Amino acid sequence: MKRPELLLVLALLIPVMVPAAEHAAGGSAKDYSYLTEDPAAAGTRSDRCAKLAREVEALRGKPQRRYTAEQRYELECTR
Repeated sequence: MKRPELLLVLALLIPVMVPAAEHAAGGSAKDYSYLTEDPAAAGTRSDRCAKLAREVEALRGKPQRRYTAEQRYELECTR
């Protein structure tokens, strides 16, 4: 295969391969809305802490994300 043909084949395969890799990594779009939410606008502190506690419980089976949620809960609710 000549070099220009190889580049053409790669250019056609990359758009197909990227969504497949994203699907294998997690399946769907991640929810990073907590990064842009204003904690003051979310309601009272107890409401925010209750939401964070529910989030921690919902993340069973996902240790890295759960650890991050636990750290956020400790930072915002126990100090």
